[in-house]
Amino acid sequence: MAPYRNSAQNSLSSNVNDSIEPTERDIWSSILKQVQQTATNKLPSNKSILVLGDNDSGKSSLIAKMQGIDATCKGSGLEYHYLMVRDEYRDEQTQCGVWILDGNYNWKSQLLRFALNKDNFEDTTVLVVCSMTKPWEMMNSLQYWMNCLQKHVQNLNLDPKKFKEYQNKSKLTIFCFFY
Repeated sequence: MAPYRNSAQNSLSSNVNDSIEPTERDIWSSILKQVQQTATNKLPSNKSILVLGDNDSGKSSLIAKMQGIDATCKGSGLEYHYLMVRDEYRDEQTQCGVWILDGNYNWKSQLLRFALNKDNFEDTTVLVVCSMTKPWEMMNSLQYWMNCLQKHVQNLNLDPKKFKEYQNKSKLTIFCFFY
């Protein structure tokens, strides 16, 4: 059933449309088209997350939940996924790349260089995941992965001035994480 409209509403809307001259309508449509064509996506598309942690700590499960997927399959080596990030205010969306490094200690040094390198260092957030099944091992696991990360970052040979700038930006995040 169609919505009810009385004749007064119909005549009012037709009067408004009739009052806009064709040239004015064309101007507004051309402005709208121009804005849509030149508008750029404000959300950056080069951001990524690197997820580190021991085997069976829930790295893949965490990312699957963030993607809205219930079933996960255990990966090996270096997995790549993406998260759709949506800005509802501007009605925009972009992808955030997610790298999950397997907890196997033998592979980390060879595979970590693909997920975190000199080119994407500034745009990568590292997430260290610990399992709650063995809480007495959490600190050892955290220390191990932080040491691996620190050694890897040192091997990137970043500009010292730029690296100090990155450290100053991230102090608040690290502080909140540990306390």
